[in-house]
Amino acid sequence: MSPFRSLIPISFAAVLLAGALVAVPASSAKKNGTFSDTGSMIAGSTFGTQTRLQDGRVLFVGGESFSTGPLVKLSSAEIYDPKSKTFAATGSMAVPRNNPTATVLDDGKVLIVGGTPETYAEIYDPATGSFSRSGSMAEARALHTASLLNDGRVLVAGGESPSTRATLQSAEIYDPKTGTFKATGSMTVPRRIQTASVLQDGSVLLTGGTSSVSQPERAGLYEALNSAELYNPKKSRFVSTGAMSTARYDHRASPLRDGTVLVTGGWRGGQTQASTERYKPSKRKFVRDASMSMGRAAHSASVGYYQGQEYVLVANGFFGTSPDDFGIDGSGESYNPYDKTFRTVGGMSTDRRGQVSTVLRDRNILFAGGVAFPDTPNVAELYKPVAAPGTVTDVMRADVAMARATVTWKKPRRDGGAKVTNYQYRIKKKGKSWQDWNGKKKKKLKVSGTSTYSKTFRKLKKGKKLKPNTKYVIELRGKNDAGGGPNQKVSFRTQR
Repeated sequence: MSPFRSLIPISFAAVLLAGALVAVPASSAKKNGTFSDTGSMIAGSTFGTQTRLQDGRVLFVGGESFSTGPLVKLSSAEIYDPKSKTFAATGSMAVPRNNPTATVLDDGKVLIVGGTPETYAEIYDPATGSFSRSGSMAEARALHTASLLNDGRVLVAGGESPSTRATLQSAEIYDPKTGTFKATGSMTVPRRIQTASVLQDGSVLLTGGTSSVSQPERAGLYEALNSAELYNPKKSRFVSTGAMSTARYDHRASPLRDGTVLVTGGWRGGQTQASTERYKPSKRKFVRDASMSMGRAAHSASVGYYQGQEYVLVANGFFGTSPDDFGIDGSGESYNPYDKTFRTVGGMSTDRRGQVSTVLRDRNILFAGGVAFPDTPNVAELYKPVAAPGTVTDVMRADVAMARATVTWKKPRRDGGAKVTNYQYRIKKKGKSWQDWNGKKKKKLKVSGTSTYSKTFRKLKKGKKLKPNTKYVIELRGKNDAGGGPNQKVSFRTQR
């Protein structure tokens, strides 16, 4: 990690203007995941797209660059090959596009939408390495979202007009079968710089963003929205859903395996937000979750799986506590959905924001592009993950008496890439609320001469002794540098 978070230039993009910037030392990171350099882009870019193709390669399209001097909007594209760890040029688009979207269709081709005053879309064909024009939208747009629906169509929603900067409320559907766009229901409010996440039931969750039209005089001063809405593809309409606890834009939303969506960071009132929240579709509401180590906006958030264990890597972006004091950060942190905590990871060699990230087939995460004062970096980086351990195995009630119970278990079959250092446990009376976790280093729980671990429970954590003829529940989990793994539950009734 670079020793200081980078200062950002006074004006390098339309979204951010003047601000007094102070360099802040980056925090030290415990390396439960590491970054390493891999290849260099032909044209370092920001505000472009990064999309994993069906063959595992990664397509980079458009954006803008000032690696070679003045700011230039790009029509070029390039391909990263994970096998050779190199970038190579591929076909160019018909027009430069800044803040477009790129969506992999069911046939493996890529739909490129927006980011230009032109309304027509383009299709990239990986087999030929070329772009071709496709249908036209009713409205040109940038800073919008594009979501692949379960039926193969694409929902394009909101954004701003590249010509007038007006925030858009409209949405359109692209049909790959006909190559055309068709208007669909409008959002409940105009939005740009929002997020859109496809839920497990096929609906699309849109969160936050801004409806502001005027250009702010300082960073992060657009008026943020806390509202959210759902798009129903079958009914072609948007409806409001529960609001977020914090208004935010330029944030990130990450759908998780359990069906919830983790929302992180963003701008609000000129400050980057450290808060996070999760959307629960079954209740149609947001609940607060753990806070990140620092406020972030225009960061990346990648959902990864390592040895079957889920994590969310949040990295880089803007940080700042006021419109006059902000900069670019080079750190990363990993969210563990099992114990709902963030932990710092090894930092990048280059501080950057506005970069994009892609989870590769080998489970590593590719970072490329973005802004790193004084230019847009060409160097790309790979993140090698560490995840929480798997579930403890062979859990047994070894001994149950009137006022005690002994439970035994064995180590998880998968350690998440880091050694299990502790085992954690908690106990409750059945039907009551859980108390806090407790735990010990694994060597203190090891049964001598065996591969088994053991813990005898005589009291609840608050000191109350176990009662005879009473049902209790115990949860166990292993813990490594990435946090605690999934809980393994065992129930028992004490003897009379």
